[in-house]
Amino acid sequence: MLGSVVLASAASWVVLRLLLGNSPLFRVPQYQLVHSAEFAIYAVLGVAGGLVSVAFTKLLLVMRKHFHSFPQKTLWFQPLAGGLLVGSLGWFVPQALGVGYGYIGYALNGSMALKLMALLVVLKIVAVTVSYAFRECGRHLRPLSVH
Repeated sequence: MLGSVVLASAASWVVLRLLLGNSPLFRVPQYQLVHSAEFAIYAVLGVAGGLVSVAFTKLLLVMRKHFHSFPQKTLWFQPLAGGLLVGSLGWFVPQALGVGYGYIGYALNGSMALKLMALLVVLKIVAVTVSYAFRECGRHLRPLSVH
């Protein structure tokens, strides 16, 4: 099993380098530790990230359970509604869709407002959980038979 993990890791690295080149994904300015109290800020950020990940997981499980409780006759509509919801979210805040490598670079270089970063955390969580929860409902659809 370890061999397949190593092979998959090596293959993904090769594909990444072929597609994106040898330059780093993010251009990060050189940071200096000004005061040792900064470690406390990093610790708070780590705890906040952990809490956000727990909230994400719980929201995902609650949404899946909620959408599975909908009537059977609405199953065909649920993936459509999820796509419309995520699409409209992306229409108004396009930064909330996709991987966001460029936006991560802006954040790392101080070119993104803190409020936008907080908004993107919330919107990305909503977009991913809605997409996944609605997709799970759509998996139970059977193709229409043509007579």
